[in-house]
Amino acid sequence: MMNLIIKNVPLLSTGYGFIKTAREVYNSTSTVGAVTTAVKGIVLDCSPPVVKYPLKCSILALQIGLCVSSGGNPVACSFIFSMMEFMIDD
Repeated sequence: MMNLIIKNVPLLSTGYGFIKTAREVYNSTSTVGAVTTAVKGIVLDCSPPVVKYPLKCSILALQIGLCVSSGGNPVACSFIFSMMEFMIDD
């Protein structure tokens, strides 16, 4: 019984991510926001945890690299904080 539940956890997580993304797209106030939310949701929220968390960590590493390579540009560095907030909210 427990083995069956453990095998279905990634499927439940993906289903929850799809519903969460659909709700956010429906509640979006602009077309651009809806498209951005949909793309982010499909790539990150709907992917299983095995794919999702390494992908988020690699995006964070790329954001840090962008900040360093830009010489500490405030706009580039602000993306680090938004990505960390995104990781925490999940």
